[in-house]
Amino acid sequence: VTEAIVRRFAGQQILVIGQYIDQLDELGEHLNAPVIKGETSNAQREKLFDAFREGEISVLVVSKVANFSID
Repeated sequence: VTEAIVRRFAGQQILVIGQYIDQLDELGEHLNAPVIKGETSNAQREKLFDAFREGEISVLVVSKVANFSID
C-alpha cells in the first residue's frame, strides 16, 4: 500500500512514519529511501532531515522514535 501511495505522489515530499524496524528497513530498501531509527546518530538524522527539507531526498522513512526530532 505504501509503495502505491509513493508512486501516486511521485516527485512530492513524502514522510513515512512507522513502528516496526524490520518493516521500515524493508520498505526503505524497496523505496530506495533512507531510514531514520533510534540507532541513527543525531548528526546523520540532521543531515537526512536537512536533505529532506531542501528537496534533495523526496522520500524519508522514520520510526516513531525518530520522528520526535521533526520540526
